[in-house]
Amino acid sequence: MALFAPRLWRRIQRRFGMRRPGGKGSSSPTEATVVYEQMMRRLARQGIHKPASLTPNEFASGLADAPDLAGFTTLYNSIRFGGNVSETPRLALLLKQFRTIKPH
Repeated sequence: MALFAPRLWRRIQRRFGMRRPGGKGSSSPTEATVVYEQMMRRLARQGIHKPASLTPNEFASGLADAPDLAGFTTLYNSIRFGGNVSETPRLALLLKQFRTIKPH
């Protein structure tokens, strides 16, 4: 049991979104995607949905009331596609600091 418990726990964490991206240890572009998806869920709870046809940049630029989202998206792209994984903790911090968008 001691051999399989850590692996099982990691699998449960991944399955149910219990990971804490940006925490201690190494980061990966995948962790940036987890943080980005958390942002999309937060926006969806506010009634703002990203169409699948839009890139993250197109979506962020279309929300004039969310200047913080543009910076968040730029950092996400830098981590996810530019390999700048050391910035993942900063991305997680930006998610925590993100202000609510007021829909029109």
